[in-house]
Amino acid sequence: MKKIVCAVLCLLLVLSFSPGVSAQSPAIKGISDGQTVNGDMEIYWDKIETAEYYTVNVRYIQNSDSGPLAYDAVKTENTSFTLEKKVMDVYGQGSYRVCVGACINGKMHYSPVVIFVYTDVVSPISGKTVVCFGDSLTANGIWEKQLSARFGALFINAGVGGTTTETSRERFKTDVLAKNPDITLICFAYNDAVKIDRKASRVSLERYRENLVYYVNSLKSAGSDVILFSPNLVIEEYFNANPLHPGEDYIKDGGINALVSKYTDIMAGVAKEYGVYYFDLAAEFAGKDLYSLINTDGTHPNTKGYTLYAKALGDFIQSKYSKTGVTGDINGNGRVDTADYLICRRMVLGTYNANATQKAVADLNQNGEIDANDYIRIKRIYLGSYTVKE
Repeated sequence: MKKIVCAVLCLLLVLSFSPGVSAQSPAIKGISDGQTVNGDMEIYWDKIETAEYYTVNVRYIQNSDSGPLAYDAVKTENTSFTLEKKVMDVYGQGSYRVCVGACINGKMHYSPVVIFVYTDVVSPISGKTVVCFGDSLTANGIWEKQLSARFGALFINAGVGGTTTETSRERFKTDVLAKNPDITLICFAYNDAVKIDRKASRVSLERYRENLVYYVNSLKSAGSDVILFSPNLVIEEYFNANPLHPGEDYIKDGGINALVSKYTDIMAGVAKEYGVYYFDLAAEFAGKDLYSLINTDGTHPNTKGYTLYAKALGDFIQSKYSKTGVTGDINGNGRVDTADYLICRRMVLGTYNANATQKAVADLNQNGEIDANDYIRIKRIYLGSYTVKE
């Protein structure tokens, strides 16, 4: 009973310090969730006759939900406001959250928040909404923020530590479907596989498959692309040092990594059967010094490890969403333009760190290297004096 009372009191405290949305709250227009902004942006709202004035709050949330305020309760009597590029440049590119308040009889009534991405990045998924659905490997948030910056897209973190494909069913509609994702990244396996009761895994292989199929079918019906991907490898000696995961529990499985691979094999099978993407992230960790990539708990990557997550996943996304048939399109925007031949020039000079996909589309003479000949051909494609023979 005491726990229930405490929970209710905590909820009331949270509500008392949170902006409330009411019938008198303004509704932001001119910008929508996930929209990409690369310059000044005017937002507006309908006039509320009883409002004494309005306030505009814009917070930079690329690195933290409680990041700095770019606009801190800026007062205006107008029903429009310009978010200035020069102000956002102070804080940098990435995700911003905007909220407008209306003061009525001395009380503030706040609009629903809108999250937008300020970026000059042009990519195959610029402006799209990407939901990352998973457990603590996702909840950390490091790799999603790096991908958001790389692609100029809104990446929403829907990771919750300690969850499985089974326990996450109850939050799937609110945490994922309600966000209307264009793309959904899903990574579950370790928590499903671990043996807390020292006998059976938390989620059986059969049920794990059923849950993945449910997620995939629901997302496809909602119009979202789906990318299933495996988690990183773990350092088994560190993992087994945890009293909850003694090594003897996993001997017959060949160790925790081998057991998890049974789950990710099912994941790969579901992806193939239902026509969605699968990326084997574990393979990116294989053969590398795990001690330099994983924390001492043996499971969760450190900053370097999550950077590997971001690069590997990012290269995979780039390869799948780049426009096909556009040879020379290094920046993946669906055409060959000045940016492409300038990037190629930097690749020739060795001042641009290109990924595998970029190298493939830049190598026009197919000699395995990016050289001056490739640069000249890409520039001629842009000028219209060279046609690639397919």
